[in-house]
Amino acid sequence: MKSIRSVFIKAICLLVLIAISNSFSLTEAQPLPNYSVITDPGDIRFVNAQDGMLVFELDLKSLPEKGSMLKIKDESGNLLFEQRIRTETYHVRCKVERSNFSKIVFEVSDKKILLNKSFSINTWMEERIEVAKL
Repeated sequence: MKSIRSVFIKAICLLVLIAISNSFSLTEAQPLPNYSVITDPGDIRFVNAQDGMLVFELDLKSLPEKGSMLKIKDESGNLLFEQRIRTETYHVRCKVERSNFSKIVFEVSDKKILLNKSFSINTWMEERIEVAKL
């Protein structure tokens, strides 16, 4: 009698544990949605250098409807350019005066940073020698 009773109690405990573990695994398997992800903020790229200016092309997409802010800074954090963007897309070629800075940073933000791109600027002089037969 005692052995049947202990087997019955063990079986009930085992069934309760299985039921509890299944309910926990079902609740843990459901992912939480992430609403703050911006799909593709766009791109910023260097085009060329002309007339002492650095030319960059900004092609920004999926910006917030409320607007955002474009800031261009040098390596020291000095603000070179700032503009409020009031549209969801923004395409422009931007010319920045070529100065003695080694890094330029583009930052697009609203309350948080949406896009941050940095470019290093290296300058060197090239000596060209041309020899012609007289």
